[in-house]
Formats: sequence, C-alpha cells, structure tokens
Amino acid sequence: MVIEKGSFMVVEKDMLKGVVPYPFEKHSNGYQRSTLVDRSLAGSVHQEIGVCELQPNGSVDFCLHAFEEGIYVLDGELELLRDHEAFRLSQDCYALVPYAVPHAYRNRGDKVARWFEVLAPQPKPRGGWQDTYFF
Repeated sequence: MVIEKGSFMVVEKDMLKGVVPYPFEKHSNGYQRSTLVDRSLAGSVHQEIGVCELQPNGSVDFCLHAFEEGIYVLDGELELLRDHEAFRLSQDCYALVPYAVPHAYRNRGDKVARWFEVLAPQPKPRGGWQDTYFF
C-alpha cells in the first residue's frame, strides 16, 4: 500500500521494486537497489535513500564516489572491502564509506544480504557529470 499526503509518502516493503542502479549495470553481479527517496520520487535535493540487495556470491566492483555512503545491514552478511581490509558486516551492523574512498561489496554467504543505504550528497543522474568511478 502507498499512502501519499502532499510530499509525505509511505511505501510498504512488498511494494519495493529492485533494479540494478545506474551506473552499476556493468559493474555488479546479483546487486539490486530499491530507491525510497531521491529527487524524482520525493523531491529530495540533498540525499538519496534506498534498500539494497546482494545475492549469494554476488559482488559490486571496486569504485569510489563523490559522495558519502552510509549503510545499515538489515539481513544476511555483507563483506565490505575498504582500505585494503575486508569487514564482515552482519545484521544490525553499520558502516560509513567516506567520499573518494575505494570500496567494493561481496556476499560470500548463502542468504541474500539486504542493507539500508543513505547517499549524501545525492548522486548525479544519468547524463550529469560523473561522480562514480570504477577500477
């Protein structure tokens, strides 16, 4: 169920539709994201919020961004590779990836890893100036 009142919107979990977000189409395996807040959905100017999923044996290639990435693990286990170290994050763990820090994600478990993600400032849309770089 979706409830809208002015600029306020409530979306139930089963309404979320995950897609491989731009620009990760060629730089991930088993990765999807359901965007909850951004400039097109809620008119947000400063941040983007979503729920991400990474399938077992899935990965997101090493990249860096011109924005901060905060994550909070909801389900499963997620491996964050950052600064030449691997951090195993399980349910209720959180992490911050500062801007311009190379990082990658892997799911070595047998369950889907799901996490809540906040990106600030908001990533640029397709066709805007580039703010994500892959290695």
